[in-house]
Amino acid sequence: MKKIILFMASLLMMASVVFAQESMTHYTTNDLFATDVDNFMNVNEWQTVNPEKIFGCIGYSGSSIRIGLAGKTSKMYIGSYFGGQLPELKSEKNIAPNKKLTSWKGGSLVGDMLFGFGNMGIKTKFKLVPTELSTTKVEGGNKTKKTDYDIYASAKFGINLAAKNERVYKTWADLKLESYVDKKNVKDDSGTLTTDKNASSHYVYLGGGTKFDISKKGFTTQTIAFNGGAWFQIMPSKRSYNATAKKHVVTKGDMWIKVPFGVDYTARFDFTEAFALSIGAGADTYLKYEKDYDYEKVGSAKSYNTSRKSTTTFKIDPEVKAGFVWYAVPEKFSLNFGTYFKLLGAIEMKTEKTQTRDASSGKVSDTDTTKTFTVNKSEAGQLSADSGFTWNITKNVALDGNFNIANKLVGNDLESSISGLDDFFDPTLKLQVSFKY
Repeated sequence: MKKIILFMASLLMMASVVFAQESMTHYTTNDLFATDVDNFMNVNEWQTVNPEKIFGCIGYSGSSIRIGLAGKTSKMYIGSYFGGQLPELKSEKNIAPNKKLTSWKGGSLVGDMLFGFGNMGIKTKFKLVPTELSTTKVEGGNKTKKTDYDIYASAKFGINLAAKNERVYKTWADLKLESYVDKKNVKDDSGTLTTDKNASSHYVYLGGGTKFDISKKGFTTQTIAFNGGAWFQIMPSKRSYNATAKKHVVTKGDMWIKVPFGVDYTARFDFTEAFALSIGAGADTYLKYEKDYDYEKVGSAKSYNTSRKSTTTFKIDPEVKAGFVWYAVPEKFSLNFGTYFKLLGAIEMKTEKTQTRDASSGKVSDTDTTKTFTVNKSEAGQLSADSGFTWNITKNVALDGNFNIANKLVGNDLESSISGLDDFFDPTLKLQVSFKY
């Protein structure tokens, strides 16, 4: 066991390791094939992992580490995941006359927990992306404080509902919160405020979906999935500072709503125990409504937006994809391949309305309407290919890899990006290790 661990560690150090909650098989085949790495933190699929004692996966790249562990008690399954790197804490004093810097920035942290019991699963997720979590800069007499980070938090509930004809509806509900914090505060050498900006934005999502097999005949399984929900902007208020008037400027009343929904169809063909092919078709679709701010206040003085714009957008982005897994050495080594094809570019229909309004009362005097229909022709006919492998080193340890030589050979327009042997032997290699006992 010790030799296996040392061998895997050396492989990880030689490659560009990527480990999110996605296996390299799943990544390579465009979501058409999954492994335990994909399922161990899935609210509808955790039961398929079924470790006797423990399941885990690990990856390391530069200063970033990603670890996943799962196990079960007599009554509950518990899965956990941690990834990312710690933000850089930096403090520099006297780097120049009257100049110093204290900052905490960079890095990205994510942590998930999953609890499974019976036919249900509950998952929580938290992610922090600190562009500048906290930076204080003193230069001359000016003091600048800046905060710029993103927070993602979510809770997901899943349940597998049995129905007639052995059909199982794998159903889930989502609650998500996203905050993009952007603040800046500047004071001069006398302590007078010159800049005070808060351009933060916050969004909440409510949604869900279901997935089920619509047909199972012989070696063919057909599956369909539906998902949908709605994003809402909350606390839509922005703040700046008018240094001349020495008053804060607050804008209010802007609106943002996005309703994404989608349908995905897949057909899987398990021709033999050594070879399986899967094809899929679907479309990412959304309806979005945006509206500029209604009014701004400078101190107690209120002024309406004299040119208030609203936009309604409907967008659909269809694609077709395929992938296969071939066990070149049964139960030991498999080759994976995936491709997707854009039949059409994204189709977008947009209606823009601009209201001309009175600054003091907000009364609308005129409305200009513009409608557009566009197809992104540059995306039409795009083709992407990817390749990888899975090596079951032992019955308990697996090495999953993505080796993008297929994409180099095919390119996005059926033209190879390989111009010589140096290009051929210099693809990007991504590795991932998992174990189950």
